Amino acid sequence: MKTIRLVLVFCAFLAGAGVLAPAPDAKAGTLVVMNFKSAGASQELGVAVSELLRGLLSGIPDSGFTLVERDQLNEVMKEQGLSLSGVVDERTSKKLGGILAADFIIVGSVSRIGGAYSVSARMVNGETGAIVHARTERAKTEGEIPARVEILTYALLGLKAPSVEERAGKPAERSVQPDLAVKPGRYSYNSWYSDAQGVKKGGRIALEIEGSSVKGESIESYGRACLNGAVSGDRIVGYYNAPYGYGNFEFRIVDGMKKLDGVYYQVSNGARGQWVGELEE
Repeated sequence: MKTIRLVLVFCAFLAGAGVLAPAPDAKAGTLVVMNFKSAGASQELGVAVSELLRGLLSGIPDSGFTLVERDQLNEVMKEQGLSLSGVVDERTSKKLGGILAADFIIVGSVSRIGGAYSVSARMVNGETGAIVHARTERAKTEGEIPARVEILTYALLGLKAPSVEERAGKPAERSVQPDLAVKPGRYSYNSWYSDAQGVKKGGRIALEIEGSSVKGESIESYGRACLNGAVSGDRIVGYYNAPYGYGNFEFRIVDGMKKLDGVYYQVSNGARGQWVGELEE
């Protein structure tokens, strides 16, 4: 999935073209993902899940959709005095669709009931406000959320993804590719990350990969973080939860699982930088 510079789109809209083109069908168009709301859970989790959704969307090839970059989306929303986590209904979706030059807008929520979670999302037509696709996925634990969000992501695009249960079946029952970039197993990496002060040696990243599900932990100078993610092509996309808050990560697998070439985004304070790892000998 391609990304675009929203500033160019927005300027073109203002320069105007005074008449909007007919709305495309749900198989192609410019797509905006709003931050998800949270109910019974940290608001940071809702933001982290929406960022996970953006990462998964960008990894689906030939989807026909063009995903607006988060930074450019934030910039325009700020200029318009709007919140990326604002309530979107039929009326506001039409307004946002015009301001953002978006054909489709995805909105959603994360709810926690006891120890279980429910992730709901809907794709809305940016011109008419009509709901195009809607989906709710339930996770028994927080660690199961990324796999469920992956299924939800495909459903919002009108595509079918294997269920969590199908992915958890015996290897002989699954479609196995012999040259998968992300290989199942347990891995331990020496890690480094960069921040506003420069590159710092972080510590260690441990990952356990089973099917499309990824779990693990990182031990950095800031402390320990739990990692939950999903495999997307040659990448691992997910979020971390630590005493200092939620954040998102994206690792590209390099040299047959020997290296992680990644980035992170700290939801609580907006910090971001590189996050890389080398497999321990």
